[in-house]
Amino acid sequence: MDIKELRRKFDTAQTEKYKFKTLYEDVYKYGMPDRYSNIQYNKEGYVGQKNMDEVYSSAMQESCEGFVQRVQSLLFPVNMDWIDLEAGFLFDTKQNESKKDAVNKELSKMTQLLNTYKNISNFDMEATKFSYELIAGTAVLLVKEGTFDNPLSFTSIPFSDITIVDGVDGKADTFFRTLKV
Repeated sequence: MDIKELRRKFDTAQTEKYKFKTLYEDVYKYGMPDRYSNIQYNKEGYVGQKNMDEVYSSAMQESCEGFVQRVQSLLFPVNMDWIDLEAGFLFDTKQNESKKDAVNKELSKMTQLLNTYKNISNFDMEATKFSYELIAGTAVLLVKEGTFDNPLSFTSIPFSDITIVDGVDGKADTFFRTLKV
């Protein structure tokens, strides 16, 4: 794919995304006003900006916070070792029992290492941001290689920075991320 085709694909996806612009902005404006300045299109948000001018009830904010707490407690509880790896159904025959035990022993070591890496990383903080983005319908968590002291680094990408292209099968085909320098 050349740059012109890539640009055309991005522009088409942006046009589709902007059809829902006001809907997404309303979700942020009334449910997550503290995050609202981060998602405004073509505007610069700043700390201390008045984001609560049109919010007359905290019911939606409380619902959003409750959703985030519930998602975190169910899917990725804070400071808990919830990653678990084990051999799957391909090892469920009698002839594979010894192989299955050996694989599970190695996977147990990897599980312990992954949980340690997750617990010393910024995962919990970024998972909270990810959960807020999930309320709006689009959540992306970028996993990157970290440093020696912190081997994994996580970044929740806000809705305003991503554009998703649907493929022919209805699944996400391409992801575009917009960055400002």
